[in-house]
Amino acid sequence: MSLNKIPLTNLKTLEDINKASDSLKATDAEIDTDIFSGLTKSKFNSLVKKNAKGSNSQSIFYQNIKAVGADNVFTALDSNNDGKLSQSEISKYSGKDKKSDSLNGTELKIALHDVIGKALDSYKPAKSSSSSSTKSTGKKSFAKQLEEGMNEIRSFINSAKSSSTSNGSYSSSGAQGGQTVSSSTSATGKAAALIANARKYLGYNEANGSYKLFTNGRVEHWCADFVTYIAKQTYGGSLPSGFGSPSVSELWNWGKRNGKTVAVNNVQAGQVMIQKNNGASHTGLVTKVDRDSSGNVVAIHTIEGNTSDTVAERTYQRGSSGFNKITCFVSIA
Repeated sequence: MSLNKIPLTNLKTLEDINKASDSLKATDAEIDTDIFSGLTKSKFNSLVKKNAKGSNSQSIFYQNIKAVGADNVFTALDSNNDGKLSQSEISKYSGKDKKSDSLNGTELKIALHDVIGKALDSYKPAKSSSSSSTKSTGKKSFAKQLEEGMNEIRSFINSAKSSSTSNGSYSSSGAQGGQTVSSSTSATGKAAALIANARKYLGYNEANGSYKLFTNGRVEHWCADFVTYIAKQTYGGSLPSGFGSPSVSELWNWGKRNGKTVAVNNVQAGQVMIQKNNGASHTGLVTKVDRDSSGNVVAIHTIEGNTSDTVAERTYQRGSSGFNKITCFVSIA
């Protein structure tokens, strides 16, 4: 089914496709964009079917496409709606990880979220007639209920888009199924000031170049730059010696050298998240920690730079792919 043809009164269809897109998790597979260029939908389907066999990383890549639906992925990439993929269409997404000549699962996931978001943005509820307007009984008209439902779905999609990062994970706010939040711990003192400063830069991004404030004008992966910038701005002269680097590995190494690394279940707001997985690295600042009645962490909330090329807040639920990629945390203080 073409995503831009989805009847938008069918909210479950959109929700199902969005949930399915999470299966486009990142692997170490990078598929050359030349393979997709020039393909029609039927040829794209044949390619996916042919290659979705086996257990190597490329096979898993195609299996993920098949799980989402090859037609849905094709439609997401075919932005010109001409029934054929071009190099220029594919390159809109293939450079998200700075490798413009190849595609990975995370980039396809971003493409899916973009096209679902456009479908939602184009939705306009029909004007209700006097017979369907809110009556004196106080009941909402169908159009009003539908509009409220669409707004909830829009928020859900925007959250999903914000979570599509170099580590390929997605998680929405709150605990995962079966996990009950008993307590939430937010930052206090200097850590609270750290988070408050970080939130001032929500929305800074690569598209308008505003992210270069954190990199001092350099063009590079900038999640660690963001953490370093906020820490220096907050702590000033009291920042511990040697803390700060454009490298996630160096932030982690500083923590190890100074006895500042923290295990996942001991994380506190205001600490630095370290993700290292299969050669990929990412970092961010912890804003809040949710725990169950036994004190176990069930969700970690962060604010991060270079997440979908912007500064945004995220949530990692225990059991999600993003949570499982967390190596440790580093305490600045």
